[in-house]
Amino acid sequence: MARMNGFAGELSQRPISMPHFNLAPLDDSEERKELARKLAEARTVRAGAEAWAQMARAQSFTAWVAVGRALSIGKQHCLHATGARNTRDRRYCLAFSKWMKACGFTGITPSVRSHAIEVFEHLQDIETWRKNLSDRQRRRLIHPLAVLRRWRAATMPEGKSLTHLRCDARAALKHFLTCLRKLPTNEASMLMAEMLSQTRGAVADVGA
Repeated sequence: MARMNGFAGELSQRPISMPHFNLAPLDDSEERKELARKLAEARTVRAGAEAWAQMARAQSFTAWVAVGRALSIGKQHCLHATGARNTRDRRYCLAFSKWMKACGFTGITPSVRSHAIEVFEHLQDIETWRKNLSDRQRRRLIHPLAVLRRWRAATMPEGKSLTHLRCDARAALKHFLTCLRKLPTNEASMLMAEMLSQTRGAVADVGA
């Protein structure tokens, strides 16, 4: 029986053709990688928070590494989210405090926080150094502050970290340039040439 429209006319029985689209296969590999990365970070943060929650009852170097690893993720997240150039930026400090509270790290002082992160950031070198310690020393050197103090003293000039050495170098350069500006032009030029020559020699020694 023919189908009728609202005006008693017979409806066309012609088949309806659906449009065909030549779509390229969907490549969601990058989205999958990003999702996997976020899931891995979430697990790391959760493990760090659990280690921190147990810290009052039992401390261990492994637990502090887990805390430092998690806090390092928070550090990078807050630096990126705020656009801060360094960890002294007020925006970063406020964002990191909120992140720690939200993720279960309430009660960690800024000093302990920074030391825990630094231990994780130098973990490979610190673990190499710890292998040469006695079992008794390894059991006693647990807290990030104690670990960093002993590691710096044993492996770095004057017990200073690379960060501190960079700060000293920048401060020395700033002082040098300040003095240079106060000298007569000919003396300043001679001193600058001498400094550049010694700098090239120092860089060559490092690369040798």
